[in-house]
Amino acid sequence: MRRRRELTPALGLGVGLAVVLTLTTGPSAASASGDNADGGAEAAVDETFRPGWKLKYRELFDEEDLDIDMDEIPWKLDNYENVYDTISDDDGDAYWGEMGMGFGQAIRSFRTWEKTKEIGEDNWITVALTGRQQDLTSGKNQPERPGVFHVIRQPETGDIVAELRSDDPTAGAMIRNTRPMPAEYRMEYTVTRYEMGGERYDPETGEWSMWTEHPGFEYGDDGEYSIEPGTPRWNGFTLTDALGRENCKNQYPWPDTPTNAYTTPQCGEGNWNPLNYGGAGYNGLHALTVTDVQYPMPRNLHFWHYHRKVLMDQFATDPDRNNNGVVCNSETGTLTRMQETHRNGVNPWVSGRMNGFNSAGGYYEVGRMAGQSQRFFSDCNNSVPDPDHPGRMIYEDTTSQAPRAMAQSDPRFFPYIPYTFAVERSELGYTLEWSGMFQDVGWHTYRYYRPFILNNNPVWRYNAYPGDHYDGRYNGYARSTTNQFNPDGTRQGSTTKRTWPDMWHANSAYPDFVMMGIEYTNSTEGWLQFDDVRMYEPADNRPPVSILAKANVDNWHGTQPQLDIEVINLEETVPNIDITVTTDYGTQTFTDVRPDAHPNARFKVNGSIPDGVAHVTATKGDQTYSIDVPYEGIDSLDLTTEVSGRCFADRARMDYRVTNTDDVAAEDVTVTTPQGTRTFQSIAPGQTVNVSIGTRFDTVPERTFTVAATAGGDPVEFPFTKDVEYQYTAAPFACDD
Repeated sequence: MRRRRELTPALGLGVGLAVVLTLTTGPSAASASGDNADGGAEAAVDETFRPGWKLKYRELFDEEDLDIDMDEIPWKLDNYENVYDTISDDDGDAYWGEMGMGFGQAIRSFRTWEKTKEIGEDNWITVALTGRQQDLTSGKNQPERPGVFHVIRQPETGDIVAELRSDDPTAGAMIRNTRPMPAEYRMEYTVTRYEMGGERYDPETGEWSMWTEHPGFEYGDDGEYSIEPGTPRWNGFTLTDALGRENCKNQYPWPDTPTNAYTTPQCGEGNWNPLNYGGAGYNGLHALTVTDVQYPMPRNLHFWHYHRKVLMDQFATDPDRNNNGVVCNSETGTLTRMQETHRNGVNPWVSGRMNGFNSAGGYYEVGRMAGQSQRFFSDCNNSVPDPDHPGRMIYEDTTSQAPRAMAQSDPRFFPYIPYTFAVERSELGYTLEWSGMFQDVGWHTYRYYRPFILNNNPVWRYNAYPGDHYDGRYNGYARSTTNQFNPDGTRQGSTTKRTWPDMWHANSAYPDFVMMGIEYTNSTEGWLQFDDVRMYEPADNRPPVSILAKANVDNWHGTQPQLDIEVINLEETVPNIDITVTTDYGTQTFTDVRPDAHPNARFKVNGSIPDGVAHVTATKGDQTYSIDVPYEGIDSLDLTTEVSGRCFADRARMDYRVTNTDDVAAEDVTVTTPQGTRTFQSIAPGQTVNVSIGTRFDTVPERTFTVAATAGGDPVEFPFTKDVEYQYTAAPFACDD
């Protein structure tokens, strides 16, 4: 019997297998790949199929990609000539206006370098890297610790994956589409690990901690800027920068709060909004961003705060940070303060219009810097009618100064159980999708549809092409409320405002670019490993009912193997559907499942789960659709139990027999019954033990009992445990039976 988890190559769907449920009525059920010859309900497995979409591009990294060498591409100096806007780009007027000549001194204290490389079929993906040269006296025309892209063999799994890395908050590393996205598309990719802050679990101590150790990485021509293995990290940040300076991990020179750029040095305790400690400290991963910026490169935080349409991120707050937000538990519908979690909150959200919109005056009052409202999704939000699909209900996005997280990611399972991120743009709105393993919830998919406009709240600059459902109603000029500096360094009067025209005019168009990775150059630090990047275009292949089914088998909870069959309703319209999932371990039915809902049929099993097939049936109105969903099993300690009763003087005596049917010993066995508990040091393979306990009654009702044990033999790879606790049900017994 397997004691070590055998992992399949990463296919973008994680442990288990995904198939699409797309069948039609009639004597012959059609599948995603064609009609079934024998007229049965089984559909061929095509794990790339998505109803309504056809695969345009797919990038799976392989042996040849291990030779990709970004060092062959020279660094190019960013002279701030190719500006995206004049407000808060790296050399933006907002900073000059607020800090005057002091900002000039700050931005001239370093150099920014960049490089790009196009990869994949038709060069459809662009890798974009940036880095900051801090030491201008070194004579080197390159950054010390720049953003990194390379393809590696993952040591835990042996899988080949790509890695984006930023070992300093001044470095950016991301991938994006090379050409503007079409008006309708689906983009998705799979992340097997990200280390961008948040607490991590130590299986040896059983404790969570913000402290981790860096695996080490080489930087510099001669390794002079390298990070040694074992270097401490707090919330994902090393404590010193490439030059060995402390208190330099901050937002310099684009701070969240005003600073006197004349007198405040870059490094120093509390300077420039520290990232790795204090009331503004945080780290995070911007896993997938849709931006209005054309051919984007990594930029400063404030720039992205008004250039995003939709976003999926992980937000890892420092324990001392103010206004940390809350996390939703979708199983219970409850909210938990971020301070009470492991700080791995994950957030799908849309960006609303710029803050401070004055419709009467026709302007945006932007304060210090331009920014947008952040509108978060979770299953704890209210449901509201979808204005574009009568009768359909969707989750309303909620605006907040702090994140209202959808869930918590679970880094204990990196890199074995991946996360898949996806965004869809249809004619009427965006859909955000995030699947994987989540703390307190388990294996799950979250999916949220957002119309371009909901309750007069638009997705910022959603119009990808001229005339794209936009009439200019949210246009206006922007003005800063900060007193501006004159060129000579003196500050202007309080009535002087800096203005910028036409923030969103009627004839504008903002084609989508989808960014994945590390887009900030003054805020976050860490790395992510990923694979299976896909782009889909619309297709006329949507059947009468569209559902996606995914199967997963693991013992993530550490006590019982578990089979999950998740079914996602991909219908866009009502009526809602009914779903039945049948397995060797029982049947579960879900009724009135609305579009984008994702019920999970969960079966806990006492022992190994062999490879198998689940049967799923979906019903919409008078139509019924079925599919068989195969899954890969998992080994666990195999035990069998038998319960019987005997009568002595009209009093019941219960016998609980436990047999080890495995080929390894069951150790530290505890049998817990309603009548008492017994322990056994070991049960050999094939051996049976009996727990015989008397009662004072002539009748014993139906009851549950548990058997906890540890599998002998080789230890398993974390997080797959060899400790089990199985729960059984015993039938009632009466002495007069």
